[in-house]
Amino acid sequence: MKRGIVTIMAALFFLSCTKEREVELVFRAYADQAPLGCDTWITQFGPKKDVALQVKDFRFFVSNIRMITEEGEEVRLNMINDGKWQYNNIALLDFENGTGECREKGTPETNTVVRGNIKGQKFKELVFNLGIPKEYNHTDNASMPSPLNLGAMFWSWQSGYKFARFDFVTNGNASEKFWFIHLGSTGCTSIAKSMPPSKPCLRPNLPEIHIKDFNLDQNAIVLDLNRFLQGLVPETCMSDPSNGACATLFERLGMSLETGACFEGCGGQQIFSKEKL
Repeated sequence: MKRGIVTIMAALFFLSCTKEREVELVFRAYADQAPLGCDTWITQFGPKKDVALQVKDFRFFVSNIRMITEEGEEVRLNMINDGKWQYNNIALLDFENGTGECREKGTPETNTVVRGNIKGQKFKELVFNLGIPKEYNHTDNASMPSPLNLGAMFWSWQSGYKFARFDFVTNGNASEKFWFIHLGSTGCTSIAKSMPPSKPCLRPNLPEIHIKDFNLDQNAIVLDLNRFLQGLVPETCMSDPSNGACATLFERLGMSLETGACFEGCGGQQIFSKEKL
């Protein structure tokens, strides 16, 4: 009898590990320990902490989401193609709502959740890429399904997509009125900007984000704007290695501006963490 019970329990455990279940990954963006918004000023930025910012745009792509088991095995989260925010394991997170300073480029709809199916219950780590994989990065965005058809998140066939678009208006204490931070691949060459490159870009600039001890049912992913921008002079960064304003931003993403590759797997990234749902 006991042997039968043990056998049943083992079978149930096996089924729980192999059956897919639908999950939601919640993303949150904070500044001054409060949710990010388009219609409020956020303060204490710049080297003297005298610069205030207002969000003008705040969107980014995530892709290749997977969980790591206790045994070190990677298990992919298979995103659900929803015709709006997710396509082929790429998702757009959109924190602007088209109000305030976000009216020019923004949209009323927001999205802060990634939905997908995954096998298994127990994991020790969450991993994802901030951006778009190379096989989709140099497509004709006008012919792609949503969200890859969004012109505001696209440079050109040659350069590809803006993996992240963080745009701000500054107050009078900054030398520049606007602070634009756009992450994407650089060193991409082709006959013309309207043509995709024939070989990989020199600098992929595709960070791999690791969050340890992440529980799919209990944790949310947090982007902390203060940790990303604290102490920096507001200067536009378009991911170009000749742009010194990008250097510290890339370091805080765990990447080299010069090579576009991660330092030790991007383990030193500082802007993403977790919190309880």
